[in-house]
Amino acid sequence: MGVFRPATLILMLVFTSISLDTFASPQDSKPYAALVDRAGEALGVSPTVVHAVIAAESSYDPSARSHAGALGLMQLIPETGALEAYRYLYGRNEIPTDASLLRPEVNVWLGTAYLRVLGERYFGWVGNPDVRVRAILAAYNWGPTRVLSRLLPERNPIGLDEFMDRLYAEAPKETQEYLRRVLTRAVAQAGPVLALR
Repeated sequence: MGVFRPATLILMLVFTSISLDTFASPQDSKPYAALVDRAGEALGVSPTVVHAVIAAESSYDPSARSHAGALGLMQLIPETGALEAYRYLYGRNEIPTDASLLRPEVNVWLGTAYLRVLGERYFGWVGNPDVRVRAILAAYNWGPTRVLSRLLPERNPIGLDEFMDRLYAEAPKETQEYLRRVLTRAVAQAGPVLALR
């Protein structure tokens, strides 16, 4: 057996210790499966990742509202992620209304588009697909500017172990836990291969 770096060992422990009972049940996702599939396919984002984000963000509650002002299934903040996604999809600089973000069809399309924006605009330069997916997911929770400045400040290629070491040293516990929840859900649904495409 080889030598494991701390980040690899932590990920192994995470995947063997988190109970899937802490997530929304597969039944909760059924009403949104076709919508998630359409948005994911159209925007080149794995529907498995979208489902994992929805489960972690709102437990499939379309009326979810956070203390930070995030709304709907994918918990979009109107002035940041929702605005960037709207601009990406429609080419207009408009902030989506709270009412529109509470509509599942709008929220899922914008949330999926925001994942795409994070992948293209902020982390398209990251060559390692494992690091790229984790950077995108951490940015969805913590914000892309923070992930770039705290976890990838040199904008040089780094490996997964180094990225995870930085994540556990720099990111808040909430972001660490969020990444664990999303990855655990995605791996449980799709197996070890995970990509935004």
